[in-house]
Amino acid sequence: AYIEIKGRKDGLSLRLDGLCAYDLWYYSDVITSSNVQVSLDGTNWDRVQVTTKSITQPDGEGGDGELEITINWKRYDAVAM
Repeated sequence: AYIEIKGRKDGLSLRLDGLCAYDLWYYSDVITSSNVQVSLDGTNWDRVQVTTKSITQPDGEGGDGELEITINWKRYDAVAM
């Protein structure tokens, strides 16, 4: 007999709203970068995987744009004992 623990992924969504066209351009590096890192305490940084991206372009120069990024933060591999 053995105990099997399935793998698990922890993730979250980051959302910025009220953005103008310049803000969206500035933050677009996050969704296209191959090396994105997140920190909870400002000291320890973890590399994350960007999985989905969604951008709502503002109408004109108003600040009604939105950027939403879904990331996988931690991955725990399956363990069999």
